[in-house]
Amino acid sequence: MSNVSFIIDNDLLESMQFESFLISPHLPNTGVFLMSENSSPFSEAVTIKMYRLGRTHEEEGFQMKDDMGSILLSSSVDAKLFIEEFPHMSAIELLLLQQLDTMIQ
Repeated sequence: MSNVSFIIDNDLLESMQFESFLISPHLPNTGVFLMSENSSPFSEAVTIKMYRLGRTHEEEGFQMKDDMGSILLSSSVDAKLFIEEFPHMSAIELLLLQQLDTMIQ
């Protein structure tokens, strides 16, 4: 997929930073979009938010459909590692990470 476009709310782009996206190899009209934000100006923690992407027509860009949840990571280094590993994570690993994040908060 050489050229991919996204339709994203401007408010979201002003408050968060684009990190990555992944289009499903099995469902080419579905994907995941990752955004990040610093949790606090006094902390190194980074929140990664995951959004489900979808499109109804091949020629249209992907739109954010649903908030799939978030994960709080202790540093930008941990956030970078999470983003790099995200395409290789199983669903179980992702669910466990989100559950662990919920238990810690």
